Amino acid sequence: MLEAKREQLYEDMPVPEDWHENYAKGKASTKPYWNLAKKLAGGEQK
Repeated sequence: MLEAKREQLYEDMPVPEDWHENYAKGKASTKPYWNLAKKLAGGEQK
């Protein structure tokens, strides 16, 4: 599902240029992006 919306996701949730490298090194997390994705999808739960 997410793959089909890749272009829109990159537009809605941009990442810093070095994010992928930092993620590979364990210095960045996907958590902020999952939280934003939930908000954008209207499915945020508390």
